[in-house]
Amino acid sequence: RDYPPNPLAPPSPDSELLASLVQALAPSVATSLQDQAETWALAQPKLAPKSVTESVTESVTDSETDGEADAVADRVRYAPRASTQMRMSGEAKVDRVSEGWDLLKAKSALSSGSVSILLFMFVCGALLGPWLDGFHGAFGVLKYKPPLALELPVGVFAAGDVSRGLLRTAAWVPPLFGVAGALIGGLYVGGDAARPGGAEKPAPTLPAVFAAIGCFTLQYWLSGALWASGERGPLLYALLAATGGACWLKFDGTSVGLAVAVLTALGGPLIEVGLVHGPALLNLPALYEYAQPDLPRLGIDGWIAPVYFAGAPAVGGLARWAKSDLLKQ
Repeated sequence: RDYPPNPLAPPSPDSELLASLVQALAPSVATSLQDQAETWALAQPKLAPKSVTESVTESVTDSETDGEADAVADRVRYAPRASTQMRMSGEAKVDRVSEGWDLLKAKSALSSGSVSILLFMFVCGALLGPWLDGFHGAFGVLKYKPPLALELPVGVFAAGDVSRGLLRTAAWVPPLFGVAGALIGGLYVGGDAARPGGAEKPAPTLPAVFAAIGCFTLQYWLSGALWASGERGPLLYALLAATGGACWLKFDGTSVGLAVAVLTALGGPLIEVGLVHGPALLNLPALYEYAQPDLPRLGIDGWIAPVYFAGAPAVGGLARWAKSDLLKQ
């Protein structure tokens, strides 16, 4: 026992018995261990495949806390949704910018169109107004004062003075009628646009506009002719009021047109009062005067009011036509 066994020594009977026993038991022990391993493996639950969130969470380093791992998982979980929301938000912003740009272009076009209508009405008023006013000058209803008085040789286009071929007016009359045309036309178009339900009636056709201007021209001539014939009483007022009302009924018939016509019938004579008396207050030469005004304190004829009333439907119809047809062309 004091010395290690000699490997060269022959085996003892005990060692031979132990070796034979191991050889006999080895197969059965191995088979038993294999059976136990298989039984244990079958008893274990199968693991489901890992999701993207779990993979990312497991990839977090050991130094991170549980809260940090959850934050990482939340970012992964909501990343597609956030991306979609960001994309939708970006598209909404683009849509709003596009809508704003379209609105800006629409407003610019509307502003440009309004300016075009006003310029068109100014030109028409500056051309037509002095010619109509020439009826009153030719019949002697009023007289323009120098140095601004004009007698334009227009030949057969002379209103009421065809024999001489002269149009009696003044240098300031065309721009004044131009402003009046733009103002009345703008009130018509603006009133239609401001009305909650829009325009009450479709815009008139060009033949209807010419018909309205023709009726207004006839009434203008009738007022001067009746006055020159000596008819300056109630009959003159009644005829002019009836023709003015007929012009509105036939060629307008809208509440906006009625309001503008009444404003024109009131504002026109008031402006004339200022033109008659204003220069004297400023120590300036008189511009014009009525020959025999039936309202001497005001210096004008009262029957001029229904003439202004009849002019509104003609001017308003022209402005409405310009807005609907002229701008489209």
